[in-house]
Amino acid sequence: MRRGLKRLVYRVASPVAHGWWSAWRIDHEGCKCVVREGGAVVLVRHTYGDRRRWDLPGGFIRRGEAPVAAARRELREELGLGLTGAELESLGALSLVIGRRTDTVHYFRVELADRVLDWDDGELAEVGWFEPTGLPDPVGEHVEEVLARIPGWLALASVETDPGSPDRG
Repeated sequence: MRRGLKRLVYRVASPVAHGWWSAWRIDHEGCKCVVREGGAVVLVRHTYGDRRRWDLPGGFIRRGEAPVAAARRELREELGLGLTGAELESLGALSLVIGRRTDTVHYFRVELADRVLDWDDGELAEVGWFEPTGLPDPVGEHVEEVLARIPGWLALASVETDPGSPDRG
């Protein structure tokens, strides 16, 4: 499918799906992934929804699909990553009440050996690698909360921003 047509389909389908779920009180599950290399994390801007926000890559969990399988699928579809699933570490889940429905988002983490990504420019408008002290503005809901679950993430941010830190070289 051509990039422009694919983006149009996502932009139309997203509000229709969310409206349908809200009208019929359909709870749904999703997954998002913290993809890291070194100290940096991947954030994406989707071509649908709030296109200004930088968020973690991920998407919906299909009926009968395990959260880790959905995370692996979404990373393949969005970023071109071929993972087995064993590399994915669970960071837990957050439940969000949206209107009359509840959405549960499962979070995972994966460490990469390099920053080579083959991202889908039909679904993603932009992809970037960001350091703890250089997150873009605005970030999606819960991004900073989930990143704080990563061991050492907050320490990296405080060392880099506090010139008096004894850990700073």
